[in-house]
Amino acid sequence: MSDDLEKDVLEKFNEQEKTILKEKEKEILEKIIETIENEKTQ
Repeated sequence: MSDDLEKDVLEKFNEQEKTILKEKEKEILEKIIETIENEKTQ
């Protein structure tokens, strides 16, 4: 990450980041679902 946080947050993913996201896609979605379900029970 550079010192320009806005640019880092708003720019498109590079190829390495896309690969990492694809590898973690299932885990990410499971955590999102878990978080939503936990919010419903509170």
